[in-house]
Amino acid sequence: MDTSTNTNTTTHDPAHQLVLKNEYVTQAKALSTLPEAYRGALLRSLLAEALAIGIRADAEFFLAVYGDPSGRKYWYAQLSEPILLYKFAYTLAVHAAERVEQLEPVTIAIIWAFRDAAEGGEDWFIGDTTPLLALENRQRSFESLGRIKVYPRAAVTWMLSKPKRMYLVPECVLSPLRAVCAGKSDEQSDVNHVEFKVGGLAYRYDDALRSLSSGLCKCCHVLCAVKRGNSRRTP
Repeated sequence: MDTSTNTNTTTHDPAHQLVLKNEYVTQAKALSTLPEAYRGALLRSLLAEALAIGIRADAEFFLAVYGDPSGRKYWYAQLSEPILLYKFAYTLAVHAAERVEQLEPVTIAIIWAFRDAAEGGEDWFIGDTTPLLALENRQRSFESLGRIKVYPRAAVTWMLSKPKRMYLVPECVLSPLRAVCAGKSDEQSDVNHVEFKVGGLAYRYDDALRSLSSGLCKCCHVLCAVKRGNSRRTP
């Protein structure tokens, strides 16, 4: 699995960028009738393609596909069941990267965060984590991680609890997590039979996210404020 992405030359002509964005949004609308098992993955690919030519417009894509610019339905699905570790790291990176040049380093940073979590004894991994623990510095290919899965909500909750990892969580994933914390998730009943461990303690998804709601929501608000501040300082 190589994190490299084929890129086209990024245009800085606003009019041309708008035309391209509208074309991508039209493609996104065509995904709206597909089963979630397909449209989520196809939307991720479309977002990565758009990012490669300088288009960062998650809200418009979410609105086109799900009828909701917040991305809540998309993230409920992405976080609802175990997912391959590499795929989840890449998914987060597609939404966290501001530019295509950041996509590979952000993906790698998330994978290394997961490695540190595994080394620390976190139990939200599925499968043998030996290849993950054996990663070497400057490694850019991750085929050895192909069979390892993670419980995605537990993974995101863990990263939000670590000040040095919070920046790796896309802002658009925070609203679904806050909704679950407040007990407002329509999709929550589909996954609250799943259990995982954080810090050696066993939790159910619903109980864990409610019990961690205060700290998690504070983390979410802090991260939102930091991201807004950074965006205002970015020329």
